[in-house]
Amino acid sequence: MNWVDPVAAHYRRVAQTSVHAPSANTPAVVTLAARPGFRHYLLLVAWSYNAEPTNGALTITGLHAGTFAIDITTEGPGPLWLPPAAGLISTAVVVTLAAGGAGVTGKVNVLHLALPAHRVLDGQFLVPEEPVTNG
Repeated sequence: MNWVDPVAAHYRRVAQTSVHAPSANTPAVVTLAARPGFRHYLLLVAWSYNAEPTNGALTITGLHAGTFAIDITTEGPGPLWLPPAAGLISTAVVVTLAAGGAGVTGKVNVLHLALPAHRVLDGQFLVPEEPVTNG
């Protein structure tokens, strides 16, 4: 028997978007502050530059799986759908779009949510950390 956690819909409703769009040749940084006993989940990271960047890059730190880093060679936009990506418990997650170069403006958007550490987000559903048997 399949089951859906009754609070899953609530958590999907509380997902937030954080955006940073600084001036030209400045890194765009979204920092999800550490929350004691909580874990951040990233669902989508979207980035863009207004022109072709020089040394463009996207880096995410504070993830359970370690640091994520990619080079960006075009102006975008570029979506990065995540499975979702889990942060470490009680740890800040930092998403950085590198400065694009002289006259180039970058923007980063992060769709995210934070859950109590005892909850695990798997795809669209919240699942307990321990297997549950029904019936």
